[in-house]
Amino acid sequence: MKEENVDTSFEEVRNLLAIVVEKYPDELDGVEVLKEKWKSNKSWLFPFFDEWGRREIVPDFSQEQITGEDIVNAYNSAYKKAEQIKAEKERFKNEPFVCVSCTTNFLNNFIDNFSTKDLVENKISKPFLEFNAGTKISRILRSYPLSGYGHKDSIARDPIANEALVREFIDIVFSNFLSFLKKRNDTKVILSINPLDILMASAHTTGWRSCHKFTDGEFKTGPLSYMCDGVTAIAYAYDRVDNYKLEEYTTSVSLPIKKWRQMVYFDRNNFSAIHSREYPCENTIYGKYSRKLAGYVLAEYAGKDKKWKVKFFSEGSACIEEERDNESSYDLRLKTCWAYRDHPTSFIYLKDGGHPPVVSIGVDIPCVTCGEIRIDDMTYSLECKSCNHRLRCCSCDCDLEEDSVYYYDGEAYCSYCFHDSYGYCVHCGEVFELDDLTRVANDDLVCEECLDANYAQCSCCGQWVKIDYITETVCQDFVCEECLERYYDYCYGCKEWYPVEDIAYYCDDTGNIYCKECGEEQSIEQCSGCGNYFERDYVRINGVVYCNHCAREVMVV
Repeated sequence: MKEENVDTSFEEVRNLLAIVVEKYPDELDGVEVLKEKWKSNKSWLFPFFDEWGRREIVPDFSQEQITGEDIVNAYNSAYKKAEQIKAEKERFKNEPFVCVSCTTNFLNNFIDNFSTKDLVENKISKPFLEFNAGTKISRILRSYPLSGYGHKDSIARDPIANEALVREFIDIVFSNFLSFLKKRNDTKVILSINPLDILMASAHTTGWRSCHKFTDGEFKTGPLSYMCDGVTAIAYAYDRVDNYKLEEYTTSVSLPIKKWRQMVYFDRNNFSAIHSREYPCENTIYGKYSRKLAGYVLAEYAGKDKKWKVKFFSEGSACIEEERDNESSYDLRLKTCWAYRDHPTSFIYLKDGGHPPVVSIGVDIPCVTCGEIRIDDMTYSLECKSCNHRLRCCSCDCDLEEDSVYYYDGEAYCSYCFHDSYGYCVHCGEVFELDDLTRVANDDLVCEECLDANYAQCSCCGQWVKIDYITETVCQDFVCEECLERYYDYCYGCKEWYPVEDIAYYCDDTGNIYCKECGEEQSIEQCSGCGNYFERDYVRINGVVYCNHCAREVMVV
Protein backbone atom coordinates (compact mmCIF):
# COMPACT_ATOMS: atom_id res chain seq x y z
CA MET A 1 0.00 0.00 0.00
CA LYS A 2 1.49 3.33 -1.06
CA GLU A 3 2.54 5.60 1.79
CA GLU A 4 0.64 8.53 0.31
CA ASN A 5 -2.52 6.41 0.19
CA VAL A 6 -1.96 5.34 3.80
CA ASP A 7 -1.76 9.04 4.74
CA THR A 8 -4.89 9.87 2.72
CA SER A 9 -6.85 7.01 4.29
CA PHE A 10 -5.89 7.94 7.85
CA GLU A 11 -6.61 11.61 7.17
CA GLU A 12 -10.16 10.59 6.23
CA VAL A 13 -10.30 8.39 9.34
CA ARG A 14 -9.28 11.44 11.41
CA ASN A 15 -11.89 13.73 9.86
CA LEU A 16 -14.71 11.21 10.27
CA LEU A 17 -13.85 10.33 13.86
CA ALA A 18 -13.64 14.05 14.72
CA ILE A 19 -17.27 14.51 13.66
CA VAL A 20 -18.44 11.56 15.75
CA VAL A 21 -16.68 12.76 18.95
CA GLU A 22 -17.45 16.44 18.23
CA LYS A 23 -13.81 17.59 18.27
CA TYR A 24 -11.51 19.32 15.80
CA PRO A 25 -9.45 16.88 13.69
CA ASP A 26 -6.13 18.16 15.07
CA GLU A 27 -7.33 17.34 18.60
CA LEU A 28 -7.38 13.60 17.86
CA ASP A 29 -3.97 12.38 19.05
CA GLY A 30 -5.26 8.81 19.00
CA VAL A 31 -5.32 8.62 15.18
CA GLU A 32 -1.50 8.50 15.03
CA VAL A 33 -1.56 5.64 17.55
CA LEU A 34 -4.12 3.81 15.37
CA LYS A 35 -1.91 4.37 12.34
CA GLU A 36 1.22 2.96 14.00
CA LYS A 37 -0.67 -0.07 15.34
CA TRP A 38 -2.17 -0.73 11.90
CA LYS A 39 1.22 -0.49 10.20
CA SER A 40 2.98 -2.66 12.76
CA ASN A 41 0.40 -5.45 12.99
CA LYS A 42 -0.80 -5.66 9.39
CA SER A 43 2.58 -5.19 7.66
CA TRP A 44 2.88 -8.91 6.85
CA LEU A 45 -0.19 -8.55 4.62
CA PHE A 46 1.05 -5.51 2.66
CA PRO A 47 2.79 -7.46 -0.17
CA PHE A 48 -0.44 -9.22 -1.11
CA PHE A 49 -2.63 -6.13 -1.60
CA ASP A 50 -2.56 -3.24 -4.07
CA GLU A 51 -1.57 0.38 -3.54
CA TRP A 52 -4.84 1.06 -1.69
CA GLY A 53 -4.64 -2.08 0.45
CA ARG A 54 -7.25 -3.96 -1.60
CA ARG A 55 -7.59 -7.06 -3.77
CA GLU A 56 -10.40 -7.13 -6.31
CA ILE A 57 -12.11 -9.93 -8.19
CA VAL A 58 -14.99 -9.77 -10.67
CA PRO A 59 -17.35 -12.73 -10.22
CA ASP A 60 -18.16 -14.71 -13.34
CA PHE A 61 -21.92 -14.35 -13.11
CA SER A 62 -22.42 -16.28 -16.33
CA GLN A 63 -21.58 -19.38 -14.27
CA GLU A 64 -23.84 -18.41 -11.36
CA GLN A 65 -27.59 -18.90 -11.13
CA ILE A 66 -29.89 -16.02 -10.28
CA THR A 67 -31.20 -16.77 -6.79
CA GLY A 68 -34.32 -15.84 -4.89
CA GLU A 69 -32.05 -13.64 -2.81
CA ASP A 70 -31.12 -11.67 -5.96
CA ILE A 71 -34.83 -11.17 -6.64
CA VAL A 72 -35.41 -9.89 -3.08
CA ASN A 73 -32.42 -7.52 -3.29
CA ALA A 74 -33.62 -6.12 -6.63
CA TYR A 75 -37.15 -5.73 -5.23
CA ASN A 76 -35.89 -3.87 -2.14
CA SER A 77 -33.74 -1.57 -4.28
CA ALA A 78 -36.71 -0.86 -6.55
CA TYR A 79 -38.82 0.01 -3.48
CA LYS A 80 -36.28 2.61 -2.34
CA LYS A 81 -36.08 4.01 -5.87
CA ALA A 82 -39.89 4.23 -5.98
CA GLU A 83 -39.88 6.34 -2.80
CA GLN A 84 -37.32 8.67 -4.39
CA ILE A 85 -39.28 8.99 -7.65
CA LYS A 86 -42.54 9.65 -5.78
CA ALA A 87 -40.87 12.42 -3.75
CA GLU A 88 -39.11 14.09 -6.68
CA LYS A 89 -41.48 13.88 -9.66
CA GLU A 90 -44.14 16.60 -9.58
CA ARG A 91 -46.75 14.56 -11.47
CA PHE A 92 -46.60 11.82 -8.82
CA LYS A 93 -45.79 13.78 -5.67
CA ASN A 94 -49.22 15.20 -4.86
CA GLU A 95 -51.37 12.28 -6.02
CA PRO A 96 -52.21 10.01 -3.04
CA PHE A 97 -53.42 7.21 -5.33
CA VAL A 98 -49.88 6.98 -6.78
CA CYS A 99 -48.86 4.93 -3.77
CA VAL A 100 -45.42 3.36 -3.25
CA SER A 101 -46.68 0.58 -0.97
CA CYS A 102 -49.59 -0.32 -3.27
CA THR A 103 -47.26 -0.29 -6.28
CA THR A 104 -44.62 -2.54 -4.73
CA ASN A 105 -47.25 -4.93 -3.29
CA PHE A 106 -48.91 -5.08 -6.70
CA LEU A 107 -45.58 -5.80 -8.40
CA ASN A 108 -44.64 -8.36 -5.77
CA ASN A 109 -47.81 -10.33 -6.57
CA PHE A 110 -47.28 -9.80 -10.30
CA ILE A 111 -43.69 -11.10 -10.44
CA ASP A 112 -44.74 -14.22 -8.49
CA ASN A 113 -46.33 -15.39 -11.76
CA PHE A 114 -42.96 -15.77 -13.47
CA SER A 115 -39.80 -17.83 -13.10
CA THR A 116 -36.49 -16.26 -12.15
CA LYS A 117 -35.13 -16.96 -15.63
CA ASP A 118 -38.14 -15.29 -17.26
CA LEU A 119 -37.73 -12.18 -15.08
CA VAL A 120 -34.02 -11.84 -15.91
CA GLU A 121 -34.76 -12.15 -19.64
CA ASN A 122 -37.96 -10.06 -19.35
CA LYS A 123 -39.95 -12.51 -21.45
CA ILE A 124 -42.17 -15.51 -20.72
CA SER A 125 -41.08 -19.02 -21.65
CA LYS A 126 -44.62 -20.43 -21.77
CA PRO A 127 -48.07 -18.94 -22.44
CA PHE A 128 -49.57 -16.71 -19.73
CA LEU A 129 -53.16 -15.45 -19.84
CA GLU A 130 -53.72 -14.46 -23.50
CA PHE A 131 -50.01 -13.89 -24.16
CA ASN A 132 -47.81 -16.29 -26.12
CA ALA A 133 -44.39 -17.57 -25.07
CA GLY A 134 -41.71 -15.00 -25.88
CA THR A 135 -43.87 -11.99 -24.95
CA LYS A 136 -42.08 -9.36 -22.87
CA ILE A 137 -43.18 -9.32 -19.23
CA SER A 138 -43.11 -5.51 -19.27
CA ARG A 139 -45.69 -5.59 -22.07
CA ILE A 140 -47.92 -7.98 -20.06
CA LEU A 141 -47.67 -5.61 -17.09
CA ARG A 142 -49.15 -2.70 -19.06
CA SER A 143 -52.47 -4.51 -19.46
CA TYR A 144 -52.43 -6.59 -16.28
CA PRO A 145 -55.59 -5.93 -14.21
CA LEU A 146 -55.21 -3.40 -11.39
CA SER A 147 -57.74 -5.28 -9.25
CA GLY A 148 -55.23 -5.76 -6.40
CA TYR A 149 -53.88 -2.22 -6.42
CA GLY A 150 -56.13 -0.30 -4.01
CA HIS A 151 -57.22 3.38 -4.01
CA LYS A 152 -60.13 2.41 -6.27
CA ASP A 153 -62.33 5.34 -5.19
CA SER A 154 -59.60 7.91 -5.87
CA ILE A 155 -58.80 6.43 -9.27
CA ALA A 156 -62.52 6.30 -10.16
CA ARG A 157 -62.84 10.11 -9.92
CA ASP A 158 -61.09 10.37 -13.29
CA PRO A 159 -60.52 6.74 -14.28
CA ILE A 160 -58.79 7.23 -17.62
CA ALA A 161 -56.25 9.85 -16.50
CA ASN A 162 -55.68 8.44 -13.01
CA GLU A 163 -55.23 4.84 -14.13
CA ALA A 164 -52.79 6.02 -16.82
CA LEU A 165 -50.74 7.83 -14.14
CA VAL A 166 -50.74 4.77 -11.85
CA ARG A 167 -49.67 2.51 -14.72
CA GLU A 168 -46.88 4.93 -15.67
CA PHE A 169 -45.54 4.81 -12.09
CA ILE A 170 -45.83 1.00 -11.94
CA ASP A 171 -44.00 0.72 -15.26
CA ILE A 172 -41.13 2.94 -14.03
CA VAL A 173 -40.74 0.96 -10.80
CA PHE A 174 -40.79 -2.37 -12.67
CA SER A 175 -38.14 -1.10 -15.10
CA ASN A 176 -35.96 -0.20 -12.12
CA PHE A 177 -36.54 -3.67 -10.68
CA LEU A 178 -35.29 -5.28 -13.90
CA SER A 179 -32.29 -2.93 -13.98
CA PHE A 180 -31.32 -3.79 -10.40
CA LEU A 181 -31.76 -7.50 -11.15
CA LYS A 182 -29.36 -7.31 -14.12
CA LYS A 183 -26.98 -4.97 -12.30
CA ARG A 184 -25.52 -7.83 -10.27
CA ASN A 185 -23.31 -8.46 -13.31
CA ASP A 186 -21.47 -5.20 -12.48
CA THR A 187 -20.66 -6.32 -8.93
CA LYS A 188 -17.08 -6.65 -7.75
CA VAL A 189 -15.84 -8.38 -4.60
CA ILE A 190 -13.01 -6.80 -2.61
CA LEU A 191 -10.75 -8.07 0.17
CA SER A 192 -9.25 -5.10 1.97
CA ILE A 193 -6.90 -4.14 4.80
CA ASN A 194 -7.40 -0.44 4.04
CA PRO A 195 -8.01 1.29 7.42
CA LEU A 196 -10.79 3.44 6.00
CA ASP A 197 -12.60 0.39 4.64
CA ILE A 198 -12.35 -1.34 8.04
CA LEU A 199 -13.54 1.76 9.91
CA MET A 200 -16.57 1.91 7.61
CA ALA A 201 -17.35 -1.81 7.83
CA SER A 202 -21.03 -1.06 8.48
CA ALA A 203 -21.26 2.46 7.02
CA HIS A 204 -21.67 3.66 3.40
CA THR A 205 -23.93 0.71 2.62
CA THR A 206 -27.05 0.12 0.53
CA GLY A 207 -29.14 0.70 3.68
CA TRP A 208 -28.17 -2.05 6.12
CA ARG A 209 -26.12 -1.60 9.30
CA SER A 210 -24.69 -3.60 12.20
CA CYS A 211 -23.62 -2.92 15.77
CA HIS A 212 -20.12 -2.10 14.43
CA LYS A 213 -21.23 1.08 12.66
CA PHE A 214 -18.67 3.64 13.83
CA THR A 215 -21.14 6.54 13.98
CA ASP A 216 -23.93 5.06 16.10
CA GLY A 217 -23.31 1.35 16.67
CA GLU A 218 -23.58 -0.35 20.03
CA PHE A 219 -20.01 -1.61 19.40
CA LYS A 220 -18.71 1.40 17.48
CA THR A 221 -15.23 0.61 18.87
CA GLY A 222 -15.16 -2.70 16.98
CA PRO A 223 -13.76 -1.35 13.69
CA LEU A 224 -10.87 0.34 15.55
CA SER A 225 -9.97 -2.95 17.25
CA TYR A 226 -10.13 -4.83 13.94
CA MET A 227 -8.14 -2.09 12.23
CA CYS A 228 -5.26 -2.46 14.67
CA ASP A 229 -4.99 -6.23 15.00
CA GLY A 230 -2.77 -8.39 12.80
CA VAL A 231 -5.39 -10.82 11.49
CA THR A 232 -8.50 -8.98 10.27
CA ALA A 233 -9.42 -7.96 6.73
CA ILE A 234 -12.82 -7.00 5.36
CA ALA A 235 -14.48 -8.54 2.31
CA TYR A 236 -17.28 -6.65 0.60
CA ALA A 237 -19.26 -6.48 -2.64
CA TYR A 238 -20.21 -3.31 -4.50
CA ASP A 239 -21.34 -2.08 -7.89
CA ARG A 240 -20.93 1.69 -7.47
CA VAL A 241 -18.83 4.25 -5.63
CA ASP A 242 -19.54 7.68 -4.20
CA ASN A 243 -18.14 10.14 -1.70
CA TYR A 244 -19.29 9.43 1.85
CA LYS A 245 -21.18 12.22 3.62
CA LEU A 246 -21.32 12.55 7.39
CA GLU A 247 -23.18 15.65 8.57
CA GLU A 248 -21.46 18.57 6.81
CA TYR A 249 -18.34 16.63 5.85
CA THR A 250 -17.79 14.80 2.55
CA THR A 251 -14.80 12.53 2.00
CA SER A 252 -12.23 13.60 -0.58
CA VAL A 253 -12.14 10.08 -2.06
CA SER A 254 -14.92 8.04 -3.60
CA LEU A 255 -15.65 4.88 -1.68
CA PRO A 256 -17.49 1.66 -2.58
CA ILE A 257 -21.12 1.54 -1.47
CA LYS A 258 -21.29 -1.89 0.13
CA LYS A 259 -24.06 -4.31 -0.86
CA TRP A 260 -22.60 -7.07 1.32
CA ARG A 261 -19.68 -7.63 3.66
CA GLN A 262 -18.01 -10.04 6.07
CA MET A 263 -14.88 -9.91 8.23
CA VAL A 264 -12.05 -12.33 7.39
CA TYR A 265 -9.62 -13.47 10.11
CA PHE A 266 -6.25 -14.87 8.97
CA ASP A 267 -4.15 -17.48 10.77
CA ARG A 268 -0.80 -17.21 8.99
CA ASN A 269 0.78 -19.94 11.12
CA ASN A 270 -1.76 -22.51 9.93
CA PHE A 271 -2.23 -21.01 6.44
CA SER A 272 -5.94 -20.65 7.14
CA ALA A 273 -8.72 -18.10 7.53
CA ILE A 274 -12.12 -17.80 9.21
CA HIS A 275 -14.93 -16.08 7.30
CA SER A 276 -17.35 -14.41 9.69
CA ARG A 277 -21.06 -13.59 9.51
CA GLU A 278 -22.31 -12.04 6.28
CA TYR A 279 -24.27 -8.76 6.26
CA PRO A 280 -27.03 -7.97 5.52
CA CYS A 281 -27.58 -11.66 4.73
CA GLU A 282 -25.71 -14.67 3.39
CA ASN A 283 -24.85 -14.62 -0.31
CA THR A 284 -23.30 -17.81 -1.68
CA ILE A 285 -21.72 -16.05 -4.67
CA TYR A 286 -20.06 -13.23 -2.75
CA GLY A 287 -19.00 -15.67 -0.02
CA LYS A 288 -17.38 -17.93 -2.61
CA TYR A 289 -15.29 -15.09 -4.08
CA SER A 290 -14.40 -13.79 -0.63
CA ARG A 291 -12.90 -17.19 0.17
CA LYS A 292 -11.13 -17.22 -3.18
CA LEU A 293 -9.44 -13.88 -2.42
CA ALA A 294 -8.43 -15.03 1.07
CA GLY A 295 -7.18 -18.34 -0.34
CA TYR A 296 -4.99 -16.52 -2.87
CA VAL A 297 -3.46 -14.41 -0.08
CA LEU A 298 -2.67 -17.51 1.98
CA ALA A 299 -1.22 -19.39 -1.00
CA GLU A 300 1.00 -16.46 -1.98
CA TYR A 301 2.14 -15.94 1.60
CA ALA A 302 2.97 -19.64 2.02
CA GLY A 303 4.37 -20.12 -1.49
CA LYS A 304 1.92 -23.00 -2.05
CA ASP A 305 -0.60 -24.04 -4.69
CA LYS A 306 -3.88 -22.16 -4.74
CA LYS A 307 -5.89 -25.10 -3.47
CA TRP A 308 -7.60 -25.27 -0.10
CA LYS A 309 -10.19 -27.08 1.96
CA VAL A 310 -13.38 -25.43 3.18
CA LYS A 311 -15.83 -26.18 5.96
CA PHE A 312 -19.24 -24.52 5.87
CA PHE A 313 -21.40 -23.72 8.88
CA SER A 314 -24.35 -22.76 6.69
CA GLU A 315 -25.33 -22.94 3.03
CA GLY A 316 -22.27 -22.68 0.84
CA SER A 317 -21.20 -23.14 -2.76
CA ALA A 318 -17.64 -24.39 -3.27
CA CYS A 319 -15.42 -22.91 -5.98
CA ILE A 320 -13.05 -24.87 -8.22
CA GLU A 321 -10.06 -24.38 -5.88
CA GLU A 322 -11.94 -25.81 -2.89
CA GLU A 323 -12.42 -29.26 -1.41
CA ARG A 324 -15.04 -29.71 1.31
CA ASP A 325 -14.04 -30.65 4.85
CA ASN A 326 -16.92 -31.73 7.09
CA GLU A 327 -14.89 -32.93 10.06
CA SER A 328 -12.45 -30.26 11.29
CA SER A 329 -13.14 -27.58 13.88
CA TYR A 330 -11.78 -24.09 14.47
CA ASP A 331 -10.82 -21.91 17.43
CA LEU A 332 -11.88 -18.25 17.34
CA ARG A 333 -11.28 -16.03 20.36
CA LEU A 334 -11.99 -12.39 21.09
CA LYS A 335 -9.05 -10.80 22.89
CA THR A 336 -10.79 -7.62 24.05
CA CYS A 337 -14.23 -6.22 24.86
CA TRP A 338 -14.17 -3.68 22.03
CA ALA A 339 -15.67 -5.79 19.25
CA TYR A 340 -18.67 -8.07 18.96
CA ARG A 341 -17.83 -11.60 17.86
CA ASP A 342 -20.19 -12.92 15.17
CA HIS A 343 -20.50 -16.60 14.33
CA PRO A 344 -18.50 -17.76 11.28
CA THR A 345 -20.06 -18.97 8.04
CA SER A 346 -16.99 -20.98 6.95
CA PHE A 347 -13.24 -21.44 7.27
CA ILE A 348 -10.53 -22.46 4.81
CA TYR A 349 -7.01 -23.87 5.04
CA LEU A 350 -4.46 -24.70 2.35
CA LYS A 351 -4.38 -28.33 1.23
CA ASP A 352 -0.59 -28.22 1.20
CA GLY A 353 0.65 -27.59 4.74
CA GLY A 354 -2.48 -25.89 6.08
CA HIS A 355 -4.44 -26.69 9.23
CA PRO A 356 -7.77 -25.52 10.68
CA PRO A 357 -7.52 -21.97 12.07
CA VAL A 358 -6.77 -20.87 15.61
CA VAL A 359 -7.35 -17.12 15.69
CA SER A 360 -7.50 -14.39 18.34
CA ILE A 361 -9.16 -11.26 17.00
CA GLY A 362 -9.08 -7.63 18.13
CA VAL A 363 -6.57 -5.69 20.22
CA ASP A 364 -6.74 -2.97 22.85
CA ILE A 365 -7.43 0.43 21.33
CA PRO A 366 -6.42 4.01 22.08
CA CYS A 367 -8.85 6.77 22.92
CA VAL A 368 -9.20 8.63 19.64
CA THR A 369 -8.77 11.96 21.45
CA CYS A 370 -5.94 11.58 23.98
CA GLY A 371 -4.29 8.51 22.42
CA GLU A 372 -3.99 6.61 25.72
CA ILE A 373 -4.79 2.88 25.67
CA ARG A 374 -8.27 2.52 27.10
CA ILE A 375 -9.05 0.60 30.29
CA ASP A 376 -12.82 1.27 30.37
CA ASP A 377 -15.46 -0.84 28.61
CA MET A 378 -17.62 1.81 26.91
CA THR A 379 -18.04 0.14 23.52
CA TYR A 380 -20.55 2.82 22.55
CA SER A 381 -17.92 5.57 22.84
CA LEU A 382 -14.79 6.23 20.77
CA GLU A 383 -13.28 8.14 23.70
CA CYS A 384 -12.12 7.13 27.16
CA LYS A 385 -14.00 8.26 30.25
CA SER A 386 -11.67 11.20 30.82
CA CYS A 387 -12.21 12.61 27.33
CA ASN A 388 -15.90 11.77 27.05
CA HIS A 389 -17.15 14.49 29.43
CA ARG A 390 -20.69 14.88 28.20
CA LEU A 391 -23.21 12.16 28.94
CA ARG A 392 -26.72 13.54 28.51
CA CYS A 393 -30.05 12.34 27.21
CA CYS A 394 -30.17 13.05 23.49
CA SER A 395 -33.91 13.74 23.75
CA CYS A 396 -34.43 15.95 26.82
CA ASP A 397 -30.72 16.81 27.46
CA CYS A 398 -30.86 15.88 31.13
CA ASP A 399 -27.67 14.68 32.84
CA LEU A 400 -27.19 10.92 32.94
CA GLU A 401 -25.42 8.57 35.30
CA GLU A 402 -23.56 5.70 33.67
CA ASP A 403 -25.57 3.05 35.50
CA SER A 404 -28.92 4.50 34.37
CA VAL A 405 -28.30 5.10 30.66
CA TYR A 406 -30.36 3.48 27.91
CA TYR A 407 -28.91 3.25 24.41
CA TYR A 408 -30.55 2.99 21.03
CA ASP A 409 -28.88 3.47 17.65
CA GLY A 410 -25.78 4.78 19.41
CA GLU A 411 -27.67 7.53 21.28
CA ALA A 412 -27.98 7.81 25.07
CA TYR A 413 -31.42 8.24 26.70
CA CYS A 414 -32.80 8.72 30.18
CA SER A 415 -35.27 6.08 31.34
CA TYR A 416 -38.34 8.25 30.67
CA CYS A 417 -37.39 9.25 27.11
CA PHE A 418 -36.24 5.75 26.21
CA HIS A 419 -39.42 4.00 27.34
CA ASP A 420 -41.51 6.72 25.73
CA SER A 421 -40.20 5.73 22.28
CA TYR A 422 -38.55 2.32 22.52
CA GLY A 423 -38.92 -1.08 24.10
CA TYR A 424 -37.31 -4.50 24.39
CA CYS A 425 -38.60 -7.57 22.60
CA VAL A 426 -39.37 -10.11 25.34
CA HIS A 427 -37.97 -12.93 23.16
CA CYS A 428 -34.76 -11.75 21.47
CA GLY A 429 -33.99 -8.93 23.92
CA GLU A 430 -33.23 -6.45 21.11
CA VAL A 431 -34.33 -2.81 21.30
CA PHE A 432 -36.95 -1.55 18.81
CA GLU A 433 -39.05 1.54 18.25
CA LEU A 434 -42.46 1.07 19.87
CA ASP A 435 -44.11 1.24 16.45
CA ASP A 436 -42.14 -1.86 15.46
CA LEU A 437 -43.27 -3.84 18.53
CA THR A 438 -46.58 -5.61 19.10
CA ARG A 439 -48.20 -5.90 22.51
CA VAL A 440 -49.29 -9.51 22.95
CA ALA A 441 -51.93 -11.08 25.20
CA ASN A 442 -49.89 -11.01 28.43
CA ASP A 443 -48.90 -7.36 27.80
CA ASP A 444 -45.35 -8.22 26.67
CA LEU A 445 -43.77 -6.45 23.70
CA VAL A 446 -42.60 -8.58 20.78
CA CYS A 447 -40.71 -7.67 17.59
CA GLU A 448 -42.01 -8.59 14.15
CA GLU A 449 -39.61 -11.49 13.57
CA CYS A 450 -40.28 -13.11 16.96
CA LEU A 451 -44.02 -12.46 16.53
CA ASP A 452 -44.05 -14.42 13.27
CA ALA A 453 -42.03 -17.25 14.81
CA ASN A 454 -43.83 -17.63 18.14
CA TYR A 455 -47.35 -16.15 17.97
CA ALA A 456 -50.61 -16.27 16.07
CA GLN A 457 -53.50 -13.80 16.14
CA CYS A 458 -56.78 -14.96 17.60
CA SER A 459 -59.52 -14.71 14.96
CA CYS A 460 -62.08 -13.79 17.62
CA CYS A 461 -60.55 -11.22 19.97
CA GLY A 462 -57.63 -10.15 17.75
CA GLN A 463 -55.02 -10.64 20.47
CA TRP A 464 -51.62 -12.18 19.69
CA VAL A 465 -51.15 -15.41 21.63
CA LYS A 466 -48.27 -17.87 21.85
CA ILE A 467 -48.65 -20.64 19.30
CA ASP A 468 -48.67 -23.23 22.10
CA TYR A 469 -51.86 -21.67 23.49
CA ILE A 470 -53.81 -21.25 20.29
CA THR A 471 -55.97 -23.80 18.46
CA GLU A 472 -56.84 -24.14 14.79
CA THR A 473 -60.57 -24.79 14.31
CA VAL A 474 -62.36 -26.67 11.57
CA CYS A 475 -62.93 -23.29 9.89
CA GLN A 476 -59.12 -22.79 9.78
CA ASP A 477 -59.41 -19.96 12.28
CA PHE A 478 -56.81 -19.58 15.02
CA VAL A 479 -58.48 -19.12 18.39
CA CYS A 480 -57.05 -18.43 21.86
CA GLU A 481 -58.03 -20.58 24.85
CA GLU A 482 -60.45 -18.01 26.30
CA CYS A 483 -62.36 -17.54 23.05
CA LEU A 484 -62.26 -21.28 22.37
CA GLU A 485 -64.02 -21.96 25.64
CA ARG A 486 -66.53 -19.19 25.04
CA TYR A 487 -67.43 -19.59 21.36
CA TYR A 488 -66.49 -23.14 20.31
CA ASP A 489 -67.23 -26.77 21.16
CA TYR A 490 -65.20 -29.90 20.53
CA CYS A 491 -66.71 -32.65 18.41
CA TYR A 492 -66.21 -36.04 20.07
CA GLY A 493 -66.33 -37.76 16.68
CA CYS A 494 -63.94 -35.96 14.28
CA LYS A 495 -61.91 -34.32 17.09
CA GLU A 496 -62.33 -30.84 15.57
CA TRP A 497 -63.39 -27.53 17.15
CA TYR A 498 -66.60 -26.01 15.78
CA PRO A 499 -68.35 -22.70 16.38
CA VAL A 500 -71.14 -23.29 18.94
CA GLU A 501 -73.79 -22.61 16.31
CA ASP A 502 -72.42 -25.44 14.10
CA ILE A 503 -72.69 -28.10 16.83
CA ALA A 504 -75.78 -30.28 16.21
CA TYR A 505 -75.85 -32.72 19.12
CA TYR A 506 -75.31 -32.38 22.88
CA CYS A 507 -75.82 -35.79 24.47
CA ASP A 508 -77.20 -35.45 27.98
CA ASP A 509 -76.36 -39.00 29.08
CA THR A 510 -72.67 -39.21 27.97
CA GLY A 511 -71.76 -35.52 27.84
CA ASN A 512 -70.41 -36.03 24.29
CA ILE A 513 -70.81 -33.30 21.70
CA TYR A 514 -71.04 -33.91 17.94
CA CYS A 515 -71.05 -31.86 14.77
CA LYS A 516 -73.89 -32.58 12.37
CA GLU A 517 -71.92 -34.99 10.19
CA CYS A 518 -70.51 -37.02 13.06
CA GLY A 519 -73.82 -36.99 14.90
CA GLU A 520 -75.55 -38.57 11.93
CA GLU A 521 -72.99 -41.38 12.00
CA GLN A 522 -73.66 -42.15 15.67
CA SER A 523 -76.66 -43.92 17.25
CA ILE A 524 -78.09 -40.71 18.66
CA GLU A 525 -81.76 -40.24 19.27
CA GLN A 526 -83.83 -37.22 20.29
CA CYS A 527 -86.23 -37.65 23.17
CA SER A 528 -89.80 -36.87 22.09
CA GLY A 529 -90.53 -35.63 25.58
CA CYS A 530 -87.75 -33.23 26.60
CA GLY A 531 -86.16 -32.76 23.16
CA ASN A 532 -82.67 -33.58 24.37
CA TYR A 533 -80.27 -35.96 22.61
CA PHE A 534 -79.08 -39.30 24.00
CA GLU A 535 -76.56 -41.92 22.94
CA ARG A 536 -77.46 -44.77 25.30
CA ASP A 537 -80.07 -43.91 27.92
CA TYR A 538 -83.22 -44.00 25.79
CA VAL A 539 -86.09 -46.44 25.06
CA ARG A 540 -88.74 -46.79 22.41
CA ILE A 541 -92.38 -46.94 23.48
CA ASN A 542 -94.77 -47.75 20.66
CA GLY A 543 -92.03 -46.72 18.21
CA VAL A 544 -91.49 -43.34 19.91
CA VAL A 545 -88.09 -42.45 21.43
CA TYR A 546 -87.93 -41.29 25.07
CA CYS A 547 -85.11 -40.75 27.49
CA ASN A 548 -85.34 -42.87 30.65
CA HIS A 549 -86.75 -39.98 32.68
CA CYS A 550 -89.49 -39.11 30.20
CA ALA A 551 -90.22 -42.80 29.63
CA ARG A 552 -91.10 -43.24 33.30
CA GLU A 553 -93.51 -40.31 33.12
CA VAL A 554 -95.16 -41.70 30.00
CA MET A 555 -95.52 -45.12 31.55
CA VAL A 556 -97.07 -43.66 34.73
CA VAL A 557 -99.65 -41.87 32.66
